[in-house]
Amino acid sequence: LLGLANTRDASDQFLFSGFQSGTQPFSRTPGGFSYNGDDGQRFIQVSTSRKIPDTNSGDEIFARIREGNGQVLVSPSGANTGTGVAVNEVQTRVQGYDFATFDVVFLDAENYEVRDSLGAVVSSGTFASGDSIAAGPARVRIDGQPAAGDMFSVGPAPNRDVFSIVDEIAQALATDSNDATTRAELNSAVNRGLEGIDRALERVLEIRTSIGSRLAAAESQLDTNLGTELVLQEALAGVEDLDLAEAASRLAAQASALEAAQQSFIRVQSLSLFNFL
Repeated sequence: LLGLANTRDASDQFLFSGFQSGTQPFSRTPGGFSYNGDDGQRFIQVSTSRKIPDTNSGDEIFARIREGNGQVLVSPSGANTGTGVAVNEVQTRVQGYDFATFDVVFLDAENYEVRDSLGAVVSSGTFASGDSIAAGPARVRIDGQPAAGDMFSVGPAPNRDVFSIVDEIAQALATDSNDATTRAELNSAVNRGLEGIDRALERVLEIRTSIGSRLAAAESQLDTNLGTELVLQEALAGVEDLDLAEAASRLAAQASALEAAQQSFIRVQSLSLFNFL
C-alpha cells in the first residue's frame, strides 16, 4: 500500500504529493505513518477557458479515512475483562448526530448505564448478547457477555490513514489470544479494522468516480477541439492553396453580379404608381 501511494508518473514525479511532486508523499515513522505533501491539485488546460484537475492529494485519498461507520466509532476499553465485542450497527449516517461522546458502562453482566462525557447517566437498561444499545442518536450492538465494569465508548469517528488501519489488523492477528477475553479483544480489533478498510474502499471508489467524470469531460473537450481544428485547417487550406488566377476571375464575376444587383435594386426602388399617371 505504501508503495502504491508513493507511485511516480512517467516524468518521475510523485502522483499523490499535491504541489510537492518531488517529495515522497508517505513515509513510515516511529509513531505510524506521515504525509509529506500538501493538498494542492494540479490542473490541465484543455481549452482557452477550461481546466480539468488531473490529481488528488494523497492525504485526501489515503489519510483522511473516517473510521467506524464513517461518522460514529465504538471502542472497547482496554481494561475490559468480559467477552463483549462491539459492532457499529448503523451503517448509514446518523441524522442530527451532534458528535457527542457517550460511554456504555456495564454494572454487571445484565445491566448497563449510558453516561455522557461528564459522567452523568442519560439512560440505563438490561442487556442480552446481541442487543442494540442507544447512545445518544447513535446505536451500537454488543455481542458476547461483558463483565461488570466493562465499558464501550461511542463517539465521533476519527480520521485515520489506511496504512495504520491495515497495520493494526496485522498486529492484532499476531497477538496471542488464548482465552475468551483476549479473543474478544482480537475480534474487536479486527472488526474495527475491517470497518476502516470498508471506509477506505469507499473513499477510493469516490475518487475513481471523480476521475471517471474528469476523463469523460476531457474526452468530450478533445472531440470539440478536434472539430475546431478541422474547421481551422479547412480555412487555412482555402487560403494557402488558393489559385490566384481562378480567384481573380471569380472575384470579377462576383463584383459584376453585385453591381448588377445594386443597379436592379435602384431601378426597383424608384418605381411608383405616380410615374404612370
